[in-house]
Amino acid sequence: MEVAKFIDRPSVPIGPEKIKPCQATVRWILGVSLCLGIAADCLLRTTPWGLNATCFTALLSLAIALTWRRQSEHAPCWNLLVVLCLLSLGMALRDTPVLFWLNLGTMASVALFLAARPTRLQLHAGALMSLLTNAGRALGSCLISPLLLSGDVDWSTSHASAKARPPRSMIRALALTIPVLVVFAWLFSAADAVFKNSLESLGQYMTQLADHSQNAALHIVWSLVFCVAMSTILRPLCLGKEWKADHIAPAAALTVGPVEIAAVLGSLCALFLCFIVIQLRYLFGGNALVQSVAGLTYAEYARQGFFALLKVVFLLHVLLMSGHWLVKKDDHRAQRLFRWLSLGLIALTVFIFASAFFRLYLYVDAYGLTRARLYAVAVLLWLALVFAFFAVKLLWPTWSMFTGAYVHAFFCVLLCLNMINPDGVITRINLDRFAAGRELDQAYLGTLSCDAIATLKKHKSALPAQDVSRIIHQIKSQRNVALQTDWRQWNYGRSIARKKE
Repeated sequence: MEVAKFIDRPSVPIGPEKIKPCQATVRWILGVSLCLGIAADCLLRTTPWGLNATCFTALLSLAIALTWRRQSEHAPCWNLLVVLCLLSLGMALRDTPVLFWLNLGTMASVALFLAARPTRLQLHAGALMSLLTNAGRALGSCLISPLLLSGDVDWSTSHASAKARPPRSMIRALALTIPVLVVFAWLFSAADAVFKNSLESLGQYMTQLADHSQNAALHIVWSLVFCVAMSTILRPLCLGKEWKADHIAPAAALTVGPVEIAAVLGSLCALFLCFIVIQLRYLFGGNALVQSVAGLTYAEYARQGFFALLKVVFLLHVLLMSGHWLVKKDDHRAQRLFRWLSLGLIALTVFIFASAFFRLYLYVDAYGLTRARLYAVAVLLWLALVFAFFAVKLLWPTWSMFTGAYVHAFFCVLLCLNMINPDGVITRINLDRFAAGRELDQAYLGTLSCDAIATLKKHKSALPAQDVSRIIHQIKSQRNVALQTDWRQWNYGRSIARKKE
């Protein structure tokens, strides 16, 4: 990709390990990390996550915003912070496990981007490889951040207190006093029953106190663990303007010229064109033509190739992104050849997208909708946006917003998935197929999440009442809804499931 140039880039990139924050900054990191660690212990140890994840993310976002304000950041990434909060809302809104892990993984990536300090300028105008490189460097700095933070603390003021030792007379006094007290207390308890009962009550109280102390110690340990985790994020953020990420995309170890480009992309254009010609005849030729040649029904023919086409589109995306990085920047002939062959491939890929979506339509019409098919559509939509943005980048080489568009396109698709309720859409489409006289896989509906229950109740006239009750009972048993009574576990889908029919 085109190398982004920045006026304020230092001559030598400075990593986080070369900066030692002032003691006030260290105290800020430790204090905020400890508060977040205690909050995480109180909120996140209750599973499955729901409202607790949203509350903790709000606290983390507030801490990051205060850190930016404290460091007077000239261009903080408020857009990434908004995405982080919206995805945490999705965790309190949807019960779908796949969507939960997608949200959680994306939130971790956003936190990594924030630790990599991609300011507005870097995130939108920098090269994609630069963003990935900075994220990798940030991951390494986060892993060693607790060690760096221990080196940031000035221990010179604690040497004097460390050298101070308790006087020997105090140790001797304790060694003599404790045995004497034990002996006389035992004699007094033997002489008086009331005194003995008082000592037994005191012993029971001390036992209960020890049990509570074990629970408190466990909370302290988890709070410290979460505190260390939060310090890995806050330390890079607290370095402020002193740490500038590497804006320049790393140079490719292997570069390609016109011959390699013509061989790889030219042969792919020919292969794609042959595939399209065959598809025009068979995929859109009708059921009779497919059965006479392939020996398959129209739906089976569509089912056989949908996920293969998804892999083709994804691999082409990786190939074009990598190729744009590997092409020699000073070879104008290679750049021009790559540009036009890539545009030709993107134009041919439009038909591949159309074929994939048409196959999916036939696939769902014959067999119904599943999670794998729905999320495959989401991936195809994101890749379609990426190819459109990449075509703009090829036609307009000076366009500096490709990286931001690439990243935010994924965020938008994921947020749309949270809004449409995937399991609810799957349930509604399959029930509509059943109402039209098609088969319904009731066992599969029973494996969905609580997000499907609202749709089942809304369209319960499509199925016999006993079938609807049985499916809802299967979903509740699978998701252990009856055991989730803590407010920290609250989730909109699960709250709907807990309501009586």
